[in-house]
Amino acid sequence: MGMAFTPAGVAGSRADVYFGAIDELASLRQADPAEVLGYVVAHELGHLLGLGHFAGGIMSSSWNDKMLKTARKRWLKFNESQCAAIHSRIAEKDTARVQVQTHGVPLLLACPNSMIEA
Repeated sequence: MGMAFTPAGVAGSRADVYFGAIDELASLRQADPAEVLGYVVAHELGHLLGLGHFAGGIMSSSWNDKMLKTARKRWLKFNESQCAAIHSRIAEKDTARVQVQTHGVPLLLACPNSMIEA
């Protein structure tokens, strides 16, 4: 559904999101395509900030029905170590914001104890 162009564990600068694949998954799993799109964007941002795949959360390599139901309840998040890595990466860049082209729509990355505004 998306692809970040970065070596494993290293921050990158470009990611693609494929809405056709997102729309197809949403249709098959009876999910809201806008919600799935949001999670895919957050997942790819995680890669751009140096995170790899991790089972059971937003950085999982694939999402099953149970995870999409979790997403509908807004429970699909980055885990605490992923949030710490994101905060560290942002601090390294000496900025409090992650620059994302979202066509004017603000994006929030949900971490267990904080929100990162992009």
